[in-house]
Amino acid sequence: MQENRQRGVLGLLEGLQPWLILLAGVFYWGSYLNYWFNTHDEGGTAALTAQRLLAGEVPIRDVALGYNILWFYPIVWLFKLTGVHYVKMRAFFFALSAGTALGGWAVVKRVTGRSWLGFFAGLLLVVFPGSQFKNYIPLLGMLNLLCLIRTFGRLDLQAGFRGSDWRGSQFYGDCLLGGLVLGLSFLIRIDLGFLFSAVWLGMLVVQLADIRLGAGSKLGRLVAGILLLSGTVWAVHLPASGHARARGYEREFVEQYASWGRYLLESARALRSHTGSVANSKPVSGQTDLATAPSGPAEEKGASGLRARASIVELWRGRNWDARFLFVLTYLPLAGFTAWLGMALLGGVGAWRRQEWTTAHPSTQLGIVAIASLATFPQFFFFRPDRPHLSEFMVSHLVLIICGLAYVFRAREGRHGIAAWALGLVCIAHGSLYACVALDHPSAGTIIARAGRKHWFRGENGVSVLVSKKELEHLTAVRDAIMACSTAGEPVVCYPYQPGYNLMTNRPTYERDLYVDNVTHGKPWMEQKAREIESRRAAAIVIDNRAINAHEASRFSHWAAPVYDSLKQQYRLVGRSKETEVYGRPTP
Repeated sequence: MQENRQRGVLGLLEGLQPWLILLAGVFYWGSYLNYWFNTHDEGGTAALTAQRLLAGEVPIRDVALGYNILWFYPIVWLFKLTGVHYVKMRAFFFALSAGTALGGWAVVKRVTGRSWLGFFAGLLLVVFPGSQFKNYIPLLGMLNLLCLIRTFGRLDLQAGFRGSDWRGSQFYGDCLLGGLVLGLSFLIRIDLGFLFSAVWLGMLVVQLADIRLGAGSKLGRLVAGILLLSGTVWAVHLPASGHARARGYEREFVEQYASWGRYLLESARALRSHTGSVANSKPVSGQTDLATAPSGPAEEKGASGLRARASIVELWRGRNWDARFLFVLTYLPLAGFTAWLGMALLGGVGAWRRQEWTTAHPSTQLGIVAIASLATFPQFFFFRPDRPHLSEFMVSHLVLIICGLAYVFRAREGRHGIAAWALGLVCIAHGSLYACVALDHPSAGTIIARAGRKHWFRGENGVSVLVSKKELEHLTAVRDAIMACSTAGEPVVCYPYQPGYNLMTNRPTYERDLYVDNVTHGKPWMEQKAREIESRRAAAIVIDNRAINAHEASRFSHWAAPVYDSLKQQYRLVGRSKETEVYGRPTP
């Protein structure tokens, strides 16, 4: 009787786990919902782009998106209901993090068979949700991983593939669900859609070795899986392509898929030949975090002009412990991926030799988690190795660490040994270092946003946030300067990347692309912008003279000197704060 009662209590508590995770998220994220405002982050981009789409501008043709249309249209629909409101948009992105935390709970619970370990993973993803306003990325990673585990991790799979069999029908349903998530991935981030498509195709091929299936069943599942996944992805795109056709940007909408495909292939070739950087041809984000920028002379970093990965010098002679931690966190995941994939491969080969291998084998499940986590790694490691991109990648990597440790200790069957414990200590150290970095600056999306921020700053479009005293002085100075030399509806242009200024002053921009730097501007950019300054006559032009790629050559006044000089000749300086300058049209 007592044992049954205990089981009932444990069952009740396990049933409450997802609700407790959600409750923890509401209190945790709600405690810093209206703290901090970073004018050059993705929040300003997302809100300003959605505002422009809401006003009738055409996606891709009038507004460069960077991501795909479904990144922005949920925000457009939110703004239709609430009006353009920065803090409410932030709440929407935290809601995406809630889905990620629940997905992490479900993945760990299913892979390890341990409900409370999944609960711990869910709470961990609440505390470390990833960079704010980019919460789509860890969510897509977790949803694709969950669908992969669901499709290929069933223990009740039987040999034979009969469409009338309910187990076969489960496979159909799983592929349809996977295709739905994959289609949404393409509509949000095309590169992630391609990467996860490769994972799905790889698993459909790998399942040909499953001992539970006959030859006909294996071929049938391969063909059916490919058709169901591709068909569902196509169906998901029908409303989007219809919208593109109706608004007149169908050609541009389709061409971006080919562009991303070429970019990924070129990146892969560059890696094989070691002759180029993955990021050289198409940067996909303008978010920066100079707090974690590597130190040292400009000549030592990024000959291409991009933010370079920290060198070994940073470990010993870094300007602070933050830079040293970032170096370790940049390269340690490579060792982690090698270890987890190696273990999965060794376990799989052993099971295959014993005629025990299935897609539901623990080694296969660990391999799926590792590869799915790896899909979100390239943008951080190859494009922008800074804190925001680290934090969005680490969400899925934390899940991998938990699943990997559970696999190691379970495989040892109680004989953990020195190697298993050593690996556990390395993983704990990895997580602890990441916690130090993530809890040191708001760019990682954590509660540190509250630290030292007690002063209200109020701007337009729901930008009503608590900031530090220095942030208040800076934001107020820029806001007042812009408002003093412009009126509602007059365009304000920000170079190279400050969408938050347009948002907080409710001033539009005529620029199609909000981001430009010393790498992405292209040859015609200088002449074109010099002409536009003279012809378009923006009410105000804001220059952000930060070293946007963490070296002197990436300051606007250096790489865009002709444009900068032309601007100063035609406009008057009306305000300056830190490295931001506001220029207004000369008074008659």
